[in-house]
Amino acid sequence: MPGHAGDVLNDAFETLNVLNASFRTSPQPDTFALPLDRLRMGTMVTGVHYRHPAVLANMAATVDIISGGRLDLGIGAGCNEQESGAYGIELGTLRERFDRFDEACEVLVSLLSNDITDFDGEYYQLTDAHNEPKGPQRPHPPILIGGVGEKRTLRAVARHAQIWDCSLAKTDELPHKREVLRAHCKNAGRDPEEILLSSTSAWSPAGRKTCRARSTRSSSRGSGWRSCTSRRKSALRYSPRSPKSSRRYAESQQRIRRSQVGKGRLGCIIVAVVGVVIAGSALWVITRGSTPTPGCTVSAGTDQYTLSPEQMGNAATIVGVGTKQGLPAHAATIAIATALQESKLRNLPGGDRDSVGLFQQRPSQGWGTVEQISNPVYSATAFYQKLASQPDWTELSVTVAAQRVQRSGAPDAYAQWESEARAIAMALTGQQAAALTCHDITVGAPVTDLVALANAELGTAQLSGRHPAAQGWSISSWLVAHAISVGVDTVTYDGRTWTAASGSWTAPGASDGMLSLHLVPANPAS
Repeated sequence: MPGHAGDVLNDAFETLNVLNASFRTSPQPDTFALPLDRLRMGTMVTGVHYRHPAVLANMAATVDIISGGRLDLGIGAGCNEQESGAYGIELGTLRERFDRFDEACEVLVSLLSNDITDFDGEYYQLTDAHNEPKGPQRPHPPILIGGVGEKRTLRAVARHAQIWDCSLAKTDELPHKREVLRAHCKNAGRDPEEILLSSTSAWSPAGRKTCRARSTRSSSRGSGWRSCTSRRKSALRYSPRSPKSSRRYAESQQRIRRSQVGKGRLGCIIVAVVGVVIAGSALWVITRGSTPTPGCTVSAGTDQYTLSPEQMGNAATIVGVGTKQGLPAHAATIAIATALQESKLRNLPGGDRDSVGLFQQRPSQGWGTVEQISNPVYSATAFYQKLASQPDWTELSVTVAAQRVQRSGAPDAYAQWESEARAIAMALTGQQAAALTCHDITVGAPVTDLVALANAELGTAQLSGRHPAAQGWSISSWLVAHAISVGVDTVTYDGRTWTAASGSWTAPGASDGMLSLHLVPANPAS
C-alpha cells in the first residue's frame, strides 16, 4: 500500500511482504553500503485499520523469525482517507481512529508477548487467542509510533512504544514535544528512558554519495539537525549528541534496550535512519550507532535475559530481601515473576486504581502507605511475608503461588515469566556462577551508601573476604547489579573478575573463595 497520502496513484508493493523478501535477500552492493548484521527494517508505518491486529501480530512474528530478530514494527492510527475510501475500508473520525489504535496496540503487544490473549474492547474482541511461534525478540519486537500530536499520539507513544519517530517535529518544537512525552510517561507510570528517539529521511541510491559527502556531525551545543540535499531527494539526519546516545538493538533473546529520552538533553538517537520508498510502500532501514546502551544480562544455559540496570537492581533488591529472610530460591522466583508481570521490575509511582511500586500493591488492600510501598525493601518484605503465610507455598507452582499473594484479575499471567524469573533468581542467589553481568555501564561516584544498602537488603555489610560458593556468587551478583548506584567498578570472586569496563567475567582462575571489590572514590579529584 502507498506510504503517503499523495502516493495513491503510484505503484506500490505490500510492505510486510517487501520486508519478508528484504530480510531473505542480500542487498545489491550499490544499494546499501551497510554491514548486514547491523541492518534492521520495519514499517513506517502501517495503519492498524488495514489489518486486524491479530493478523498483523502473526505477520510481524513471522517476519521477526525470518529476520533473526531485526524487525521494528511501526504502526499508526491511519490517515489516508483517499485510499481507505477507495478500498472501502472504514477509517473513522480522528477520535475513532485513536480509540481503535489504542486497542490495537494492546492486542498486538499481548499477542506478541503472551501465550494466551483475552481482550474485550469496542473494536476488537479476542478469546483464548494464540500467536505461535513467536519471534526471537523478547518480550516483543520494538513498537514504533511516529507523530507529534500532544493529546493522543504522544500519549500512545508513552503507553505502547519503544521507539518514537519525531520526524514531523520542527527543530524548535522538539524540546517541548519531549516534555509533553515525559508528562505522558509519568501519567502512564512509565520510565521515559525506555523510549528510543528516531528521525527518518528519504533516500535514493543516486543521491547517496552526494548526501554522504555533505552530511556533518552536529556540535554538542547545536540543534543536532543537518540538512543533506541531493538531486533526487532531500534527507534530514540527526547526529548523536552524546557518546552514550545510541546503538543497535541487542541480539535476539535480549530485552528491548534502554534509551535517554528522559534525560535533560536529547538522548538516545538512532545514528542513521533512512526511510526508503520502494515502489511507494513505506519501509525503513536502520543502522544503529556503535555506542552501546547499558544493560544487565542473566545467562541460563543457552538462554539469555537482558534488563536495564535499573530493572536488574530492583531484581537484586527483591532477591536480596528473600535471602536475608532465609527463604529458598523458589520464593525469589515467585517474587521476580510477580514483579515482571506487575511492573516489569520498575518501581512505579502509580498504576491501576491505587496500585504502587514493584508489585503494584494497594494501600486500600492493607499493604501499607504509598510511601512504604514505594520503598523496594518494604514492598519485597511485605510480599514475602504474605507468600510465607500461604499453606504449602513451597510446593505450589510459580503462577499459583503468585496469584494467592496478588489476587490478580489475570491469574495465569505470571506463568509466562517463570523461565526468566528462575534464571534471575538462580544468578542472584548464587546457584549459578558468574551468571549475571552488567555491560556498557558507566560507574561514577556512588549515589547510594553501600554499607547501608547491604545491611538493608542482605542483612550484612561483610562483603569482602572468604565466602562459600553460593553466598559468594550471590553477593558478587548483587554487587554487579547495583554497581552504578553504589559505585562499584570491579568485583572479584573465586578467581574470576568482573569490571564495568569489560562488562563480563574473566575465565575461571585459581579457586580461593575470596571476594574483593573496588569502589570509585566519592571525590576522584581529591
